Amino acid sequence: MNLDAALRLFLETFRLPGESQKIQRILEAFAERYYEQSPQVLANKDAALLLSYSLILLNTDQHNVQVKRKMSEEDFIRNNRGINGGNDLPREFLSEQYYSICRNEIRTIPQQGVGFHEMSLSRWVDIMQKSKNTSPYILCESCPFLDRDMFAIMAGPTIAAISVVFDYGEYEEVLLKCVDGFLAVAKIAGAHHLIDVLDDLVVALCKFTTLLNSSLIDEPVIAFGEDTRARMATETVFTIANTYGDYIRNGWKSIIDCILSLHKLGLISSRITGDEAADDPESSPDSSFLANPIPSALSTTSQTSSVSTPKRAYGLMGRFSLFLNLDTEESRSQPTEEQLAAQRRALETIQKCRTGNIFTESKFLQAESLSHLAESLIRAAGRPQRITSGLEEEDTAVFCLELLIAVTLNNRDRIVLLWQGVYEHIAHIVQCTVMPCNLVEKAVFGLLRICQRLLPYKENLVDDLLKSLQLILKLDARVADAYCENITQEVTRLVKANATHIKSQTGWRTIISLLSITARHPDASDVGFEALVFIMSEGPTCHLPTSFSV
Repeated sequence: MNLDAALRLFLETFRLPGESQKIQRILEAFAERYYEQSPQVLANKDAALLLSYSLILLNTDQHNVQVKRKMSEEDFIRNNRGINGGNDLPREFLSEQYYSICRNEIRTIPQQGVGFHEMSLSRWVDIMQKSKNTSPYILCESCPFLDRDMFAIMAGPTIAAISVVFDYGEYEEVLLKCVDGFLAVAKIAGAHHLIDVLDDLVVALCKFTTLLNSSLIDEPVIAFGEDTRARMATETVFTIANTYGDYIRNGWKSIIDCILSLHKLGLISSRITGDEAADDPESSPDSSFLANPIPSALSTTSQTSSVSTPKRAYGLMGRFSLFLNLDTEESRSQPTEEQLAAQRRALETIQKCRTGNIFTESKFLQAESLSHLAESLIRAAGRPQRITSGLEEEDTAVFCLELLIAVTLNNRDRIVLLWQGVYEHIAHIVQCTVMPCNLVEKAVFGLLRICQRLLPYKENLVDDLLKSLQLILKLDARVADAYCENITQEVTRLVKANATHIKSQTGWRTIISLLSITARHPDASDVGFEALVFIMSEGPTCHLPTSFSV
């Protein structure tokens, strides 16, 4: 080790006193020890002492701001002539010592209460030495044993803190940072399967969307398009639903409520899902869904008005008032450019949300999450009453029923998880409906579509599926008469496509019972007889002799 490095390491470990006698004794001890360990560099310990003094003087000269005329390299070499046992030290050696001190000051420990300890060479060496001894320290366990428990404790306050900033933030950059925070919470919660955390996060975000109370807002679509915070929250909550849906349970209720609100506002179509109707060329036109179409709310002025004011007039007086106000509606001023831009932003946001993917991709959800999604749809649809409900309530019930049927068809391999709830919901609709309406129509033909799709794949459920068709026999006479022809066509299509899968007496009894009630209907009888002819012509390959004992 060179003398300057040894001296630096030595002096940085304590505060050098100011008295010359103390300095001399300290340097004598240092020089003696250095010469013992490095005799090949200097001739004797006196040479080490003299050069140490010289280096300390050089350090003071070079780094003291009060010294105006600094010592040059030649001055330093001249001052150290003949100190090595009467001989000169090598010029290269002295030059190296000179530039080492000039470029890097020797720092001593400051007085107590003055300054702070900087990372010097001596401190670094001390740290390196201490790092070799681990006995006083606790080793860190790299396995994430506590991560889940710690995050479960931190998640609630974290969501609350981010929500406060998100609620009061005015700049878009701040809101984007909050969105990143929400997504980070969702990612960690999903990694640790923290269901309660994700549910709380979804509920908190749904409140920021303003969709849960859109009925209280004038021009809700325009207000939504102008509210950056609401649009960010909406996109975030659906991103979480599409990415971490496996770990959402009670949060599905808030998500479904948001989707229903978007549907009422006209921002999403009734056909936001795609069930697999395209795979079946013979499926009825009303049974096919389109995947995520964008409503053409901006194509005409009337459509724009209907999107921004989705209220309907119910009852005779309401319709009469609507008729009287037609002139007023037509004379409304055209929407401004700002309003049109807000509506475009609203539609673009909903397009990014990929709401339809929640239902079309539900086949990848975990079983418990799927069950909660279906239950949320059933609860949101409400229970139909024998007294005719309002148009808005019926529209909501129809929309939820379509989504429920789409989820059922997309999960045919897990139909056992859903079938009981779906069947009971459809049964309640059928039993409570006394007049033809859109809801009971969707329920009856949705049930037929489920049977058509699932019979080829679920042999163990064939009897249960066919038995469910007995609900059609319980339709009110007025309802049955209104849809008799279409029902017969669907039953005929079911028989032709799945005759080989119907093997039990109970199944055939249900089919024959459905066809028998069409015999007296003038529009349905021909199709019913066509189905009976097909059954008879198939012979014993598709039925048993006892199948016709009705």
